Amino acid sequence: MIAQRLKKDLNYYEAIAALVGTIIGAGVLGIPFVIAKVGFLIGALFMVVMAVLVVVLHLMLGEVVTATREPLQLVGLTRRYLGKGAGWIMGLAYVLSLNGVLLAYLVGVGDVFAAFVPGTAFMWSVIFFVLGSFVVVSGVAFAKHVSFVMTAVKVLVLLGIIILSVRGVAAEHVQTISWENIFLPFGVILFALSGISALPLVEIIDHKKREFKRVIVVGTLIAAVLYFFFALAVVAVTGSATTEVATIGLGQALGPLVLVFGNVFAFFAMGSSFILIGLALTGVYSFDYNVPRVPAALLACAVPFVLFVAGARQFVTILGLVGSLFIALEMFLIVLAFLRMRRTAPSASSRYIQHPRLWGYTLLTVFAIAGALGVWEWLSNI
Repeated sequence: MIAQRLKKDLNYYEAIAALVGTIIGAGVLGIPFVIAKVGFLIGALFMVVMAVLVVVLHLMLGEVVTATREPLQLVGLTRRYLGKGAGWIMGLAYVLSLNGVLLAYLVGVGDVFAAFVPGTAFMWSVIFFVLGSFVVVSGVAFAKHVSFVMTAVKVLVLLGIIILSVRGVAAEHVQTISWENIFLPFGVILFALSGISALPLVEIIDHKKREFKRVIVVGTLIAAVLYFFFALAVVAVTGSATTEVATIGLGQALGPLVLVFGNVFAFFAMGSSFILIGLALTGVYSFDYNVPRVPAALLACAVPFVLFVAGARQFVTILGLVGSLFIALEMFLIVLAFLRMRRTAPSASSRYIQHPRLWGYTLLTVFAIAGALGVWEWLSNI
């Protein structure tokens, strides 16, 4: 009996760890920069509202997953409920967003190494591209589920950065407000909070459908709370001097220990994500578009590298555009699929969401308006 209970608890916490570990990535490094641009008070409001909306969005996707018997991913679920055309749009948005993410990580890793190791950011990005591409092309895959220990390390490092930052806090840095570029944080925060690639997680907790709802809520909120305090710590220390990769400016302000500590986390988050997403994109090209595996892996790595060499090297700008345009579009389609599922298969639903139309139309409006305005502001600032 005790063993069964232990296994149940482990599966539940493994599921939470998988979601938290997937959400917490390089996106957290761009949040302080955009919040510093509009002021912490406005940025904090953005984060709270976005956290609520993303929790609801994740619950909608979770409900669609549990109501669908086939083990489908995002493109398959979209095609299942919205038709081939919507599935094609989801596939296109997914491929473009993954390429944008890989590009952002190429830029970010170069910036991180150049901040505390001799050499230019371009040189380190190229070195990282060669090493990361070798792993992706070789077919080396990480464990199927994000391990509890890996997630615990990420969380502990973030907590450590927050604690070390207390000694450099200046109250005036969090009291400023700027109404310019008011929608600038939307894309980056949406990018950072999105865990849609980690759902479905049903195979982790399979028969425990009711616990899936708790996993979604708890996992998303843990990431959101950590993001909030990380952004508060960074902005309170560096203020208007907050850098695009937050740990670089934080380390410059607080000394070598924080610089190394923060940028090791940044490299760990971006490096591991680059390989995972590179493998995922390889799978998309291989299984969805019938490209042989090695050429698919080369294509997955080559496209973002070509964009990088061509001059696309603004870390936060890339995150913002990917979040405002492609991820917002993916979430828009998820909401439509949820609403269609509720109409066509109401009895199969686990009923994670009350008042589905109210929440659905609210999210559709937010993603459409804020996403369009976010893209406009990012394009205006390029």
